[in-house]
Amino acid sequence: MTIIQLTDLHGAVAGIDRIEAEIRSADLLVVSGDITHFGGRLEAAAIIEPLAALARRLLAVAGNCDTREVEDYLTELGINLDRRSLPIGDLRIAGLGASLPGPMATPNTVDEEELSRRLSESGSEIDGPFLLVSHQPPYGTQVDRAMKMKHVGSRSVREFIAQRKPLVCMSGHIHESQAVDELDGCRLINPGPFGSGRFGRIVVGTDGTIETSIERV
Repeated sequence: MTIIQLTDLHGAVAGIDRIEAEIRSADLLVVSGDITHFGGRLEAAAIIEPLAALARRLLAVAGNCDTREVEDYLTELGINLDRRSLPIGDLRIAGLGASLPGPMATPNTVDEEELSRRLSESGSEIDGPFLLVSHQPPYGTQVDRAMKMKHVGSRSVREFIAQRKPLVCMSGHIHESQAVDELDGCRLINPGPFGSGRFGRIVVGTDGTIETSIERV
């Protein structure tokens, strides 16, 4: 199974045409938040519609810069992965939108307690191997360093990974912390904002092997 991951588009579609072949050939396209930059339904549709036209299957979560309208739009399309899990082949994929509060006010933030509660909802139907899509990265890793120095990820996401052992966690949010890392056997990937010309590729082999890479448009 091949998954293409885009994150932190912030309303920009430039470059999508340059990875059309990758999106079309992948089994799944994941958008891990910040689809818009404080936009609503129309702004989300301008991003999601061309992606859906290319992808065999598209799933997404809303990020902290996405409004409630964006969440509702994703739900209406049946592609909102936040607080739920869905089957993909022999696996499941779970999702978590929003983020912790940051230095600037954004429309879709919650505290650690609420993130933990939402993760419990996401994992409630999982009893086998699965993947996680979380806009907020786990704390204390290579994928959550603001200014490449201070760790600003979620302790709740980290604890969920430690307890539930997803195969991969696809995150975003921290633009300057694009990296591939590992935590308790879970492969972590934050490809950085798509506007910087990066996207993620995750390949899950039939033998259980996992390959993750950050690629350029």
